[in-house]
Amino acid sequence: MDKKFTVLVVLLAILLVLMLLALAERRGWIGGPPSVSGAELAEDLSAPSTAAETAEPDGEKGSVLVSGLGVDLFEVFAADGETKVGFTRTNQPLEVPAGSYVVVLNGSRGTASVSSGERTFVSSGAVFVGGTGVNLYEIYGGDGEKLQFKSTGQMTELLPGTYEVALHGIRQSVEVEAGGQTELATGRLTVAGDGGKLYEVYDSEGTRKLDFTSTGREIELFPGAYLVRSAAGQQQATVVAGQLTTVEL
Repeated sequence: MDKKFTVLVVLLAILLVLMLLALAERRGWIGGPPSVSGAELAEDLSAPSTAAETAEPDGEKGSVLVSGLGVDLFEVFAADGETKVGFTRTNQPLEVPAGSYVVVLNGSRGTASVSSGERTFVSSGAVFVGGTGVNLYEIYGGDGEKLQFKSTGQMTELLPGTYEVALHGIRQSVEVEAGGQTELATGRLTVAGDGGKLYEVYDSEGTRKLDFTSTGREIELFPGAYLVRSAAGQQQATVVAGQLTTVEL
């Protein structure tokens, strides 16, 4: 029994030594440095060694800054108008390589020429449609293309130019000037009730339906004359800026 036990202890000791040797070689405690193939060495030498070596040389970049309040984002595209270079908020600079670019702000477009080491400023203005955020208004370009939409009570930053602002299909032409804010007032209209019925709002001639909702709920509209209809009948109503018009049907 003692002899068998001694042999077992010796075998375990030999096994432990072999395991320690293998671990030491794997950790690099013994033996020479790991071998590197020629292909691996060539790959290491061809790769940049520091971030500084890959950085753009000083002076090769400039920046674009679209003036504004930081409300909206502007995008910068290459001269072809298709390849996006970057984007950021108004009143914040965007670093780009020197060259010619197309600047887009809420769908409105302009151009910018960026010189090395310089900042190019692009002026913007804004449209503000008053209200409580109950409804949406839309911005259209001179060619009739819809550019943006927002809730009433919110500002839309745009590059200078002529636009149309639509609220429930009623449009108003606005001129946006650099550094200026064009404000459009709205009023509110409702039909008295507990919400159990619907009412519709038409233009003043009653030929074009603009919107509908439940009685007791409000619709924001530009000031002017409208026709209100429900199952109970119809009635002309005048919306006044900043006021609530209640119709009894």
